[in-house]
Amino acid sequence: MTRTSRTLPTLSPAGSKTEHPAKRAAKTLVALTVKPYPPGWENSRVSNQGAFNRRAAGIPTLPKGDILGTYETYLEAQAVVDRLSKADFEVKQLAIVGNDLKTVERVTGKLSYGRAAIAGAASGAWLGLFLGLVLVVFLASTNFGFLAAAALIGAGFGMLFGIVSYAIGRRRRDFTSTHQVLASNYQVIIAPALTAKARDLLARAGD
Repeated sequence: MTRTSRTLPTLSPAGSKTEHPAKRAAKTLVALTVKPYPPGWENSRVSNQGAFNRRAAGIPTLPKGDILGTYETYLEAQAVVDRLSKADFEVKQLAIVGNDLKTVERVTGKLSYGRAAIAGAASGAWLGLFLGLVLVVFLASTNFGFLAAAALIGAGFGMLFGIVSYAIGRRRRDFTSTHQVLASNYQVIIAPALTAKARDLLARAGD
């Protein structure tokens, strides 16, 4: 004769505060199936962000939408946005995108010991004057001769620093220049639902 054994479910003792194992398992299953995210959140919304979704934070992305206009300079694109702003348009739905960015370095002249000394003295004088003003304010003093002394000391240290810096790096760089980041053109991007309204406002403003 073959005996078949069955394990009966364990019941909690009467009056015990310990929950039945089946109830604990059911609660654990419910806790695991409840989404810890706010209602309406889905993975597809993260991977497919809207063009002008302000809540999309983190990785910067290019704005997507209709091209309201293409301009050669940033000032022209800025003027279009200003005109729409004055017409009470929702400018938060606009974006200015610069295309084909280029770094431009304009050479302004040859660097020499004299120029390095003058530039260092000027920057040092401004720094010394600033520190002098801070000390005058905190010390509640009206001695303006202290400001002149601070500016002269700063100019001296700045001149020395400029000459030493030029002597160290003159073989690598013997000229002065300015750096700029320019774009070939600038486009005003707008949310597709507002394209017609924006063009109508610009047409009225141009009349």
